[in-house]
Amino acid sequence: MKQTAVIIARCSTNETKQDVSRQIKDLTDTYAGIYEIIHTYSYYKSGLDNDAENKEILKYVIENKVQNVLVTEVSRVSRKISSFSLFLEACNDASINLIIDNYKLHTFIKGKENTMAQAMLQ
Repeated sequence: MKQTAVIIARCSTNETKQDVSRQIKDLTDTYAGIYEIIHTYSYYKSGLDNDAENKEILKYVIENKVQNVLVTEVSRVSRKISSFSLFLEACNDASINLIIDNYKLHTFIKGKENTMAQAMLQ
């Protein structure tokens, strides 16, 4: 049975200027064969003002025991270092693997914290 994953796709401006569909397609093309993608969070909001969305995503992944969160790059989670750090910490506390695709970075490998990735992200 495949591990579960959710996708986070975020752009700061509306669909007439930017489109989250490329992020979703890229992540789906890369990871659908590896993980069962059970939910996609796609929304348009500044990465400086998306703490409420991140709390909702974290609540969902923790309650549903999702094992992986997929993003194309760090800034899709947040553009604020403090907010990203809180998101990462919550994922770590729940042993959820945050996968940052542009770096091919996994925060957990085989259920154990990837200390090199953790050091790079903090």
